[in-house]
Amino acid sequence: MASKHLLLLLPAILGLVIPRTAATVGTNYLLTGETLNTNEHLRNGDFDLVMQEDCNLVLYNGNWQSNTANRGKECKLTLTDRGELLIQDRDGSNVWSSGSQSERGNYAAVLHPEGRLVIYGPSVFKINPWAPRLNSLLLGDVPFTNNMLFSGQILHNDGMLTARNHRLVMQEDCNLVLYGGKLGWQSNTHGNGEHCFLRLTHKGELIIKDDDFKTIWSSRSKSKQGDYAFILQDDGFAVIYGPAIFSTGSKSSVAAEEMMIGMVTEKVNAK
Repeated sequence: MASKHLLLLLPAILGLVIPRTAATVGTNYLLTGETLNTNEHLRNGDFDLVMQEDCNLVLYNGNWQSNTANRGKECKLTLTDRGELLIQDRDGSNVWSSGSQSERGNYAAVLHPEGRLVIYGPSVFKINPWAPRLNSLLLGDVPFTNNMLFSGQILHNDGMLTARNHRLVMQEDCNLVLYGGKLGWQSNTHGNGEHCFLRLTHKGELIIKDDDFKTIWSSRSKSKQGDYAFILQDDGFAVIYGPAIFSTGSKSSVAAEEMMIGMVTEKVNAK
């Protein structure tokens, strides 16, 4: 199981009971230009982010909401190319904003396994599965699980990320390979080391190191210090987004949020 190779995940923050009636869009992230319509949601383990009929965006089991109940009708949540989450009602009026507008680019709003909604971006690196580098295997549909790597996490010993019919595998032969579709991608590091592992750094760089910690391969996407997310998307592209520019908060900030009237946003400080 790939989940055995995803490290540094903190315990879940328990809170509200997850509703059973919300429709699912079958994913745990939202990319620039994508929308959650009424009753659609993101889900990651026990955490459920729902764009409710009453126009309130609620993170169930994560102790957070936008506090916009009954402020509009047929509301939708959209991630803009400025890294901003917007709730708009059916006439296009803005009901709520994350207030995290940044430079123009490609962003990802991720339902984090720690129970936070985090905006990462803009993107700093992309693996293109359509580049003619490797004739990969055509795989059947793969369960939509384990599709992300966060800063500090590693993959090793045939650990993999999966999304629909795509698999990104850190193979035991030290080669990182993206399988699925007509074409694929690889790091071309077959046999270059032993007991290799893939790690996403806090500078947004993917690196492959061997058991002597010698760097075998790098995405060369090093950026400023912060928290990043590497997402194997449903379309087969594997993209690093970051650093994080917005978060609904962490376990330590939940109590403070509950004391406020309205929503409290937290800018994520670079580590």
